[in-house]
Amino acid sequence: MRDGDGAEGAGPRIAVELTHESAGSAFHGLFRTDLHNSLACPKTGPRIRPSARLVRQGTRVSLFMLLESPPGSPCRVLGLFPHPRHVGHVVFDDGGLVSGGWFACRTRRYPSLTARLESLDRLIERSVAKYRPGLIVIVWGRGSAALEAMMAYAIPAAERTGIALRIRYEGALSDLFVDDSADEYDQLGQCITRVFFPELARGVSSWRRGDEDRRRRPRSIWKATAGALALLAETRPQSVMALARAPLPDGLRSFIDLVSHPRI
Repeated sequence: MRDGDGAEGAGPRIAVELTHESAGSAFHGLFRTDLHNSLACPKTGPRIRPSARLVRQGTRVSLFMLLESPPGSPCRVLGLFPHPRHVGHVVFDDGGLVSGGWFACRTRRYPSLTARLESLDRLIERSVAKYRPGLIVIVWGRGSAALEAMMAYAIPAAERTGIALRIRYEGALSDLFVDDSADEYDQLGQCITRVFFPELARGVSSWRRGDEDRRRRPRSIWKATAGALALLAETRPQSVMALARAPLPDGLRSFIDLVSHPRI
C-alpha cells in the first residue's frame, strides 16, 4: 500500500483513525498508543513521521494520522493473551511465525494468583530477551477477578521492557476475523489457522462442539495472534496481506481498505 502523495522512495503511508470520541485518549479500535513513540519496527529503527487528514463519513468526523514507515523495515511482534489458565503467546514477523514462538503457557499449575502474576512477569522478560520483538500487543479480555488481575498486571510488566506496547480488546476481534464461512465453534481460531497460520491448528482434530477441551489451550494463542494481526492491520496493512494464505475475512478486508484509502 502506498499513498499517492508520498515522496518517491518513501515507505508506505499508513492511515490510523482517531475518532472524535477517543481523541486525546485512545485510537479508534481501543488500543493505547503514544504519538511521540515510533511505530517503526524494530524499536531502534527510524521514527515514523506523522501527518494528518480529516475525514468526514456522513455525520462522523475522524482524524487519520498518516504514518510513514521506513521502506522494507522488518517488524517482529510479540502477542500475548494473559489468561489465568493459559497465557497465549505468539511471535511472528513479515516472514511468518518465529520458530518456537507460539505456545500456551500453563499458568493454572501455579497455586495462587500471586504466583501466576510472577510467572507472567518472567515470561515477558524471557520472551523479550529471546525473541527481541519490536512491538508488544496485549489482548485485553474481561471476566473473572483473576482474569482482570492478569490483564492489569501484564500492561506495566510489558511497559517495563521499554518496547512499544499496544492494547487490543478481545471483544473487538470478532468483527475483523469472524464471518459466515466458518463453522459454529471457535470461529476466531478457524480464521487464524485457515487464513494466516495453519501451524496454529496443530493438535486440533475437528471444530465440533464435543472437541472443545482440545481447543482450550490453543484458543489463547489464537486470541493473541488475532490481536497482533489487528494492530498490524492498522499500522502495517501490507504486512497482514503478505502473511495471508487465503482470502481475508470480510471485516478485516473492509477495515484494511478503510485505513488504506480513507474517503473524504
